[in-house]
Amino acid sequence: MQRCIIVFLMSLLISCTSPFSEDMTDDTETKTLPGRDIHLSLNTEALKYLRDNPFSRGLGIPVEITIGTYSGWGRVKIHGGTSRYYSKKSLRLYFDSGPIERHRLFHPVFSCGTDESPSSVVLNAHSIDYSRIRNFLSLYTTRLLGGTAPAAGFARLFVNGEFYGFYSTIERVREEFLTPLLGHGAYHIAKAQDWNADFKQGSQGFESRKGPLSYLDKITDSLSYPNEEAIAFIRNSFSLEDLTAWFLACFYTGESDGYGKNYYLVYDRIREEVIFVRWDGDATFGRYWQGEPVPDHWHPTNIHQVIPRNAVIETLARDSSWCAEVREVAHSRIDRVEQKLLTVVTQLEEQYAATIQRDYALWNEQNESSFLETPWEGEVYWDYTCYEELQRSQFEEIRSYIRKRRAAFLEELDTLIELSSP
Repeated sequence: MQRCIIVFLMSLLISCTSPFSEDMTDDTETKTLPGRDIHLSLNTEALKYLRDNPFSRGLGIPVEITIGTYSGWGRVKIHGGTSRYYSKKSLRLYFDSGPIERHRLFHPVFSCGTDESPSSVVLNAHSIDYSRIRNFLSLYTTRLLGGTAPAAGFARLFVNGEFYGFYSTIERVREEFLTPLLGHGAYHIAKAQDWNADFKQGSQGFESRKGPLSYLDKITDSLSYPNEEAIAFIRNSFSLEDLTAWFLACFYTGESDGYGKNYYLVYDRIREEVIFVRWDGDATFGRYWQGEPVPDHWHPTNIHQVIPRNAVIETLARDSSWCAEVREVAHSRIDRVEQKLLTVVTQLEEQYAATIQRDYALWNEQNESSFLETPWEGEVYWDYTCYEELQRSQFEEIRSYIRKRRAAFLEELDTLIELSSP
């Protein structure tokens, strides 16, 4: 109950300060998407060194950061995994100024309703998300469905006055995000890092970001109990509101790899419950994460294929009362989700289509000639034909997906009810 009150109060603050309002009762259309022009002043030779040594784990290089009318000092370094192999790299900015100054820099890109804002921000290069916008829409869908997901936005980056690329900005699942949400700092964080993070026996896919992972052992052990005991354990151990919204958001957007990876678990030590937090959602809306159409062997909008990919969902799917709850949430919110997403996609096109094309023109030739050999043998990670086609059709393609998704989405959830019936 305490968390519900805190979340409610936070939602009021966010709706007042954020360009996006995730309040389902708010009928005000979004007027401005969260975005900023970020200007960096730095030594170009130092930046070249970072780019030429993408796996360096040093402290980064000094940089003056200007966002709007405010300037501050900090550092920049290379960030991420896959993007290190491409010419356009993801970056992480660190800020040396205090929390109030950081708040001025970020507002309203990230607004938690407090004077605290992240001490660092990741500028994601979209090296594997050819659409540039799928992850943003996936996180937004999660919040529309009542779940927990970090704020996201966009940034046009300029280095020493020159356009350097179009990036996405995603709030980090760290103290500045979680403490206001929970109302305290007593929690553990685990990230589902690869496909083994499915809660099945022997799961090794979780990485600790704060605190031990012993509570995960209890979860995987409980799933080996008879169904009734396992269901009761999950109901008592998870925030069902967040878990349900996470599942529905993944299923609605056609998440191709998010059931066993690319999410966070936050263990609230005070309430002794686990919260699902949506994270990476670029393998969505009919496309795989490299931009290719979803493979024929995997249909992320087929309930029969989705359910077995996560042992928690597979167990709860045997509980008819939970399935009824899932269906109720979907039916009560689908109209709003569809309306909001269609509005936002149109706004994304109006605000960023030209910038996306400019980014593509800037980085395509460099990527074609100078990306490093990837560690995944036998796979193509830069399909130019696919990429160019997506730049022409991405917005209409996603709009078409949203318009067609409703009927099949609700029909598949009705099938879920049938699967759980004794």
